[in-house]
Amino acid sequence: MVTLTLNKATDQIRRNNPQKRRAVEQIDTKGNRASQVTLLSEIASSSPSPDLLIAASDAFEHLLHSLNASGDTDLEKIAIASMEGYGPAEIAEQLHCATRTVQRKLSTIRGLWGQILE
Repeated sequence: MVTLTLNKATDQIRRNNPQKRRAVEQIDTKGNRASQVTLLSEIASSSPSPDLLIAASDAFEHLLHSLNASGDTDLEKIAIASMEGYGPAEIAEQLHCATRTVQRKLSTIRGLWGQILE
């Protein structure tokens, strides 16, 4: 769950800061132009910092709270199961409901979370 939230946060940062993936042109004090390339691998590290983990955890809690506020108790269970890698058929079996019901609720979750993340 944390990994998914971190990936979402990383994607959002990439969308908001595309210039960091391109060469950045700088002008020194004499007016000469210099090109500096910043690699994405230099920006992103393989292990997240404690601050990033806390932020991701807080964001995930906020997303889960939004599902609880909707009044449908199954939304949180479906969201967590989906993030754990279960497919709609497996989730439907766990919740004793139709696969189409799970698919519809996944669509509802995406809609709710999409509004929050915009």
